[in-house]
Amino acid sequence: MAKTRKNRKCDKAELKTIDTMYQKVFELLGPMVVLHANGKTDDIKKYMMVLECLKNALEYRSKHVKEKDLKVAVKEKLKNVLILIDHAKKDFK
Repeated sequence: MAKTRKNRKCDKAELKTIDTMYQKVFELLGPMVVLHANGKTDDIKKYMMVLECLKNALEYRSKHVKEKDLKVAVKEKLKNVLILIDHAKKDFK
């Protein structure tokens, strides 16, 4: 069965993809606040799904990356994404 966009696993994303996603979720935080204020809940749900996908990818990479400096960078990004998820869950209820 082919994986659709909706059920595709994110955990094994390439590091370049993870870096792009990481940058995007922080860039989109401001627009998400405005969308939430205007009642655009569908966009907020999609954003939250992307955050979860990124979290899963970073968790996977933090366990499977061998290079020490890269592992530290991945763990730092994971820490920041967890903070962002916590903030988004509180603000986008």
